[in-house]
Amino acid sequence: AQLNSDNADLFQRNAEQFREAVEERLPEWKSAAEGAPGVVLYHKDANYLMDRLDVSILGYLEPLPGIPPTGRHLASLVRDLQDREGVVLYTDFQPGQGAQFLERELGWPGRQLPSQVLIDSNRDQYFQMIDRWVEALHP
Repeated sequence: AQLNSDNADLFQRNAEQFREAVEERLPEWKSAAEGAPGVVLYHKDANYLMDRLDVSILGYLEPLPGIPPTGRHLASLVRDLQDREGVVLYTDFQPGQGAQFLERELGWPGRQLPSQVLIDSNRDQYFQMIDRWVEALHP
């Protein structure tokens, strides 16, 4: 709106409609996420969604943001999580080797998911992406 003040009202209306649509879908997503055992994420990029859905984050494949998983860190995750149930989630641009290691060692399912929709996508396509994340929360 600041860069294109001629369309500021349109941008504000669209943002409000999007917020309302998310709030409308949120109870359905929360209900579907209920009972999820928790997740290991590759990076702190889906924290907002897990927080919004009340899903526990059990760990991260990255020992620190931007640092690829090390053997020592992965072994530590296995040790800490070996008697638990969970799901390993990572995005379409993150490497899968560390996630696949955890899947094998813990016997957990792992899912590589989209991190964004295409630039010309619409609200429904964004919601479909969130649906996929929610569906992936259960083993």
